[in-house]
Amino acid sequence: MSGLDAIRRADGRIGVLAIDHRDSLRAVVSPEDPAAASSDDIRHLKYAVLEGMADLATGVMLENEYTLPDAITDAMVPDGVGVIGALENQGYLDDPSSVVTTIAPDWGPEQVRAAGADVAKLLLHWRPDGSAHADDQQRIAATVVDRCREAGVDLVLEPVPYGPDVVPGMHLEAARTFAPMKPPLLKVAFPGPGRCAEITECCAGRPWALLSAGVTFARYAEQVAEAVEAGASGFMAGRAVWREVATAAPDERADVAREIARPRFEQLIELLGG
Repeated sequence: MSGLDAIRRADGRIGVLAIDHRDSLRAVVSPEDPAAASSDDIRHLKYAVLEGMADLATGVMLENEYTLPDAITDAMVPDGVGVIGALENQGYLDDPSSVVTTIAPDWGPEQVRAAGADVAKLLLHWRPDGSAHADDQQRIAATVVDRCREAGVDLVLEPVPYGPDVVPGMHLEAARTFAPMKPPLLKVAFPGPGRCAEITECCAGRPWALLSAGVTFARYAEQVAEAVEAGASGFMAGRAVWREVATAAPDERADVAREIARPRFEQLIELLGG
């Protein structure tokens, strides 16, 4: 299998474990000084999450700073589980409006595939305000969609509204803005009760998956159930599942992943049916 088929079941359902976090994860591991979080500690945390539940997933979402291609060569990704590789640089967590999303010169869809990933992913922060920054982000997204298409690499496009005033309706606006670019898979947050079907309509037959956006697991499970009922292909879950692993002491991470995070992921997989 290749492309999106590598990260979804035969029935098209998607249950992805997202552990491609960088800036946000450093802030959890070392809240007083995120820059002080060591690469070895971040990698150890990611491996604990992968070991604890990657076998349940249809795919895992990784990045090239800590896990690609090492997690593949170290056999942390089970056979039959697809890999998504993040394209975007980070370093803008404090003020997403201060910079546009970039991709490192030596990293792109071709390099993602060479590192062993089946699919590429682009996260970009965006607001539906018509600002120059929003326009720039839309142009970057369109460029990367075209670049991946030309390279023959399927893309997960993840537009994320930002700011203290984010409301669920902004996630629907993100779908309305970026779905017409026809990415192979759109990844968006919950648009509000009763509105998931509008995202399905925006996608016009192309798949979309629900991200967790750092909400509590109980809330996310409810959102996934509603989204799948309304036509979503599934979920791409991050901190809602493994938050406690990130805050556990290093020698406790494996137990926390097995005892807390794994049952949560099993519950999400059950919501996919089949």
